[in-house]
Amino acid sequence: MRGLVCSLVLSLLVVGCDWGDKPSSSSSDVAQDTAPQPEDVGPADVALPPPDVSLVADVACSPGWEGPQCDQNINECVDPSLNTCDDNGACVDTPGSFLCVCKAGYEGDGFSCANVDECGDNALNDCDANAQCVDTIGSYDCTCLKGYFGNGQSCTNVDECGKVVVNDCRINASCTDTDGYYE
Repeated sequence: MRGLVCSLVLSLLVVGCDWGDKPSSSSSDVAQDTAPQPEDVGPADVALPPPDVSLVADVACSPGWEGPQCDQNINECVDPSLNTCDDNGACVDTPGSFLCVCKAGYEGDGFSCANVDECGDNALNDCDANAQCVDTIGSYDCTCLKGYFGNGQSCTNVDECGKVVVNDCRINASCTDTDGYYE
């Protein structure tokens, strides 16, 4: 059976390994009998393990990384306790870290997001000129004004004179439809 004996040389984390055949008694016997002493190890004794052998050491990884080689990204976005994004922000995982961006209808740096008043700036809403814009948390609503009908994004004048039920003109009176009302 092949045995492996390694020693730490000084504090440079250089590993000297002997990959020769060793008896398979106990690992402590092998280590005691064949372990080279630091003064006996020179540059010729430093060898890398074969490709099928991995040496695992306890390593403190940088934040955002994990695994034996510290090469596995931690996705901080899957667990809200791992990121500090605002409730109205969205977490975006990046290698070794994360970003926070505010959701649509909010503004800020992602760690702190505030409602945008889309009604305060016509460029931020698609309400018709004949509609009222009402700001809501994270969005807005459009409602056609009296005398108009539609979905708020498109409002059409109601022809009050064409429908007797809509106006209070007498039957023989003259009715003139105006923009949003009648005379």
